[in-house]
Amino acid sequence: MDDSKEDVQAITQEVDRLEQIVRDVLGYARPADPALGQLELSAWLREFSAFIEPEISARQIKLSVATGVPANVHTDANQLRQIMLNLVRNAEEALDGKPGHITLSLHRERASLRAGSGRWQCWP
Repeated sequence: MDDSKEDVQAITQEVDRLEQIVRDVLGYARPADPALGQLELSAWLREFSAFIEPEISARQIKLSVATGVPANVHTDANQLRQIMLNLVRNAEEALDGKPGHITLSLHRERASLRAGSGRWQCWP
């Protein structure tokens, strides 16, 4: 009788774990609507690097930041943070446990974008 209670408990815990995985996947598949706001990227990138640097340096990876130009953007800071975390972690994984160097840099460029039949311009 005790074995069946343990089995039921183990199955219940596994179902709970699988439900959490499904919720996480669905959350990733359907991200929340962005909370857009103005953000100055140079300052934000320096703050981000200060946040991530202790984790990176513990793995013998040097982190550099080049933010020579100001850049104001209309974006979701939380989504941008997640994107940058993913990029830095990908770069870290590419080093395959070896010491290395990751550089985060900010550049501004003038570009023309074609969207549908209209024409969009982006400039500093």
